[in-house]
Amino acid sequence: MEPTSTPQRQTISAILIDAAAVTNDQVDLAIARHRETGCRIGEALVELGFVSEEDIGWALARQL
Repeated sequence: MEPTSTPQRQTISAILIDAAAVTNDQVDLAIARHRETGCRIGEALVELGFVSEEDIGWALARQL
């Protein structure tokens, strides 16, 4: 019997990029902020004004 692999979940960033809610450059800036402050990527995207909290909620729901 072969081991079954679990499908990988898409990242919040990838979901938002696919939905054209953010650009790769905006995600890169959010990643830099994440590294500086330790906040989550979604929080950084909101703090930087690239997306709304509702956008993050929508992406989180898609990730499930």
